[in-house]
Amino acid sequence: MILSPLSESTLFALCFGTLIALAFLNRRRFLFGVGFMLPMMVPRLTLAVGVDWYKVLGPMAIGLAILARPNGVGIQRSGAKLFWWFIGYTSLLTLVWIWAEYGWLQRYRFAFAMGLSGAQAEYKMPVQLGSFLGQILILFAVPLWAKTLEDAWGAVWGFLSGTLFSSLAGFVSMLVLGAGTLNVDPVRGTFEVDGNTIRRLGGLSGEPKFLAASIVSVVLFGVTQWAFGDARLRPKMRVIAFFGLIALFLTYSASAFGGMALGLLVFAAFLIRYLRGTQIASAIVVGGALTLAVSSTALLSGAVQEAIYDKIFSDQTDLGELKDAYVFYAYEDNPEYIPVGFGVGGGDLAVMPYVDYVHLKYERTPTPSFTGTRLLGDLGLAGISILWANVIAWALALRRSGRLGLSVFTVSAASAIMLTSMVGLSGFLFLVGAALCIRQLSSSTTQEGNAQA
Repeated sequence: MILSPLSESTLFALCFGTLIALAFLNRRRFLFGVGFMLPMMVPRLTLAVGVDWYKVLGPMAIGLAILARPNGVGIQRSGAKLFWWFIGYTSLLTLVWIWAEYGWLQRYRFAFAMGLSGAQAEYKMPVQLGSFLGQILILFAVPLWAKTLEDAWGAVWGFLSGTLFSSLAGFVSMLVLGAGTLNVDPVRGTFEVDGNTIRRLGGLSGEPKFLAASIVSVVLFGVTQWAFGDARLRPKMRVIAFFGLIALFLTYSASAFGGMALGLLVFAAFLIRYLRGTQIASAIVVGGALTLAVSSTALLSGAVQEAIYDKIFSDQTDLGELKDAYVFYAYEDNPEYIPVGFGVGGGDLAVMPYVDYVHLKYERTPTPSFTGTRLLGDLGLAGISILWANVIAWALALRRSGRLGLSVFTVSAASAIMLTSMVGLSGFLFLVGAALCIRQLSSSTTQEGNAQA
């Protein structure tokens, strides 16, 4: 089912208005609503311009905080203030590259050769900078609004619930309508294996890889809280992780599968470091059972190979599968830019000379599929290093406060999202913002017990 631009924009306005009302009526429900709606891609402003829903939630939360003055934990007290270094570096670097782009480089002319214009050509970098900043500012949403542990945990439960609800909606749609994605071309939600059409789960999150990117953070939050979190949370977290893994498998997202594997490896390292053998054995049994379930079914095994193995290891000639490789082509000829990158959106323009003539029919500039590759192309090693300096600082702060589960989640999820779609960065930062507030607001065991119940 494909919604018209008017329907998309109407839904966007309704969601936007609902959150504004909640902001002035009930902060806890507002934070839950922001988290719940963050994984959704169906609300989209598409009348005059295309604005993705998850890119406006951060700026909206900041703007409403200025008006409503919720007196939350605050960016400084929560420890989120370090992120300003990443924002500052990103903005300054990109502004310098924009000056060079319009001054003499004019690489956007290659986009013209593909028949592109506007936000995909001459306005590529300014639009992408605003879009990226809108996406990452979601980190500050919970610190600005959360005043109690109930508020912070409400934000967490909102995101977990929204992601699973999107998955459930896709599963119901798959059974009723024969398509696991809503408001997306059905062809993009299927693939063929041995003559069988495999439907992919995308739910209300747009393409399957977008939903999968959010599910990765949900599953890792579940398993880290199951292993290291409060005992009262463990039953719920086991259920969340279990259903999250099922939904993740049904997306058949190669990038998310790779990210999930990396995140679980990091989690396993902490598991071995901190826990006894019984928990480790339980984790191995669960992982082995899932692997056996997949490999014992010929159709599912073939689908996994088609969606993951062949995409990563077989020879590719389609531009859609070469998008990440082009970044390394550009750096091979211009190694001096590896430390700093080409600026947000500039990575797409820098690879344009390497696009083969036969691929000029492609309808977009070749933006990398993986978050890590995209950050490398846009922000270079320095940008990735600053981001990881923040991740390590957050993890250490959480660990020192006794929040081992949240600390392990921060490191494992940060590792995982490097291999997922860029959409996953929003969910990760939102949960980290909530985790930092939980650390700051944990004044008594009784208070937290009430918050988690």
